[in-house]
Amino acid sequence: MTKRTAALASSPTRGVALVKRVDALNRWREQYNPLQGLTLQRAVQLTKEYFYGMMADLQWTYFFIEQTDADLSALIERRSSRILAMDYQIQLVAGADKKLAQEQGAVLRERFDAIDNLYEAIEHLALASFRGYSHCEKWRGPDGEIDHLEIVDQWNVVRDGLRGDWKYNPEAKQTSFEGLPDANLMPRENFVFREVRRPISRLGLMKFVRQNLSDKDWDAFIEIYGIPGGVTIGPPNVPPEKEAEYAAAARDIAEGGSGFLPNGSQWVPNGGTGFPRGAHPFKERLDQLSEKLILAGTGGMLTMLATNIGLNGQGQAKAHTDVFESIAKGEARRISEVLTNDLSKPWLEEAFPGEKCAAYFAIAANVESDVGMIVNHIKTLSDAGYQLDEAQVTEDTGYTVTRRPTQPAPAPTALPPSPLLAGITNRD
Repeated sequence: MTKRTAALASSPTRGVALVKRVDALNRWREQYNPLQGLTLQRAVQLTKEYFYGMMADLQWTYFFIEQTDADLSALIERRSSRILAMDYQIQLVAGADKKLAQEQGAVLRERFDAIDNLYEAIEHLALASFRGYSHCEKWRGPDGEIDHLEIVDQWNVVRDGLRGDWKYNPEAKQTSFEGLPDANLMPRENFVFREVRRPISRLGLMKFVRQNLSDKDWDAFIEIYGIPGGVTIGPPNVPPEKEAEYAAAARDIAEGGSGFLPNGSQWVPNGGTGFPRGAHPFKERLDQLSEKLILAGTGGMLTMLATNIGLNGQGQAKAHTDVFESIAKGEARRISEVLTNDLSKPWLEEAFPGEKCAAYFAIAANVESDVGMIVNHIKTLSDAGYQLDEAQVTEDTGYTVTRRPTQPAPAPTALPPSPLLAGITNRD
């Protein structure tokens, strides 16, 4: 029995049969490609249904576009990879009781370390920036503690309008909240949930549809004008019996082939001032669509669109790195807040009833990355005579520190008399 089936079998509301049923009922979607026949009108309808809480078709379409559109795929990869490169830390609240904070920090470290797919869950929560929301279900082990955060596919949930409750949609039907039984309600306390009000994939969907229209027109344009055709003008006074032979040779040459024509023949390519081969709008249109999506995915950072910055592109690479570093820090802070509210606080309220939360979960972007520099600053302040708060030092560095007890200064000892001074007295 797999871990998933074992966990569901031990649940009072779900069993092994449900797992198999959900997998079987979703098989039809695996055979359905939502991008086939996707029109602008269909895309508008899908985005409209989001506000009604009908998520199945829209989220399945998002899933396919993420794997098909190069711009959207790159944005997701860059943003997610930066988050996953960060370590998590348990931070202590500055000014809180030191002993309580350390005890709570130890509990949180133990609980988070016990989750077997923590970074998978963090990546899923990060995808809410693109899809609008993310759910992770809390699974408990034999000891009753949470040891797994199961990823919930977005097309398997529906919502009561824009801000209401959620229901599980095991068959991934395009249905409303009222179309599912109340037994499918998803209790908020059983899930880690993140929501983003401005999902990037909404713009990515429109960009994808418009890009496909431009691509199709560009392909048709290339088919017509990519290899320039022309007209063969035969020589004067062609004998009637040779007209058919010369016409066939002229046709082959005009279509890009080779052949022989008598002296005086001429091949003239299609051209003139009206020839559109050198002036077409498709690339500019596709670039514009990509730029809009990149601006949305990078928070309007125009540096991402720079093409010539610095020497040998190094300035451009630095600018791009800075953009994603800034995005990652903001994303890390939001995800940390979600995990603190949905996991850390309930754990601490259970383990320390009536006590204030003196520790919290934080992805490393929430603290200064150069710990060595902070330590040097602390030493400089200490050498200058300042005494620093231990909790503040712990929060800023990630190190659990305690102040070394001061040793009393040794009492001075009298030196033995020197033999060279024996017999010498002071003059009266």
